[in-house]
Amino acid sequence: MTQWKETGGPTPMNREALRSLAAKVEAAPSDNAELFADVFRALFPKPSRIWVTDNNGPWTEEYSAWQEKQSRFYELLEAEAYESAAMRLVPEGVDWEVGYAKSHGEYLDERLNGANGFAAVAGRNVFATSPALALTAACLRALAEAAQPHSPRGENTINDR
Repeated sequence: MTQWKETGGPTPMNREALRSLAAKVEAAPSDNAELFADVFRALFPKPSRIWVTDNNGPWTEEYSAWQEKQSRFYELLEAEAYESAAMRLVPEGVDWEVGYAKSHGEYLDERLNGANGFAAVAGRNVFATSPALALTAACLRALAEAAQPHSPRGENTINDR
């Protein structure tokens, strides 16, 4: 599996927090910009240092990269391009697919429970009310699966951060 740590990649999060957020996304009745924004903020928190010097001059490289990532993500949310926004949450180089649940065959009907979206990220299959929600939840579930069982502090965090 490709390493989850990429330039501007997701933050180390508690395994249970990732699973809880994934469950919230899976249970959402429809695409919702605020929910996608919550996921973005959880995975890509604002860097602690913004300025190279004291509140003056250029931004740090880390903050500039984060600001660009955030701006592109929120532009997609404003355009209601939720699938495109969800695609930005999946780290580069990780295998994934997204589509409509019905296209995956009638044998899945009993698992759909009204879901229209299907996604798989790094082998984690998820069904949700839309393809964008399914992709977002699958990404969160794959990140949770990649989390270490125990860190030195006793928290569950994502490997190789």
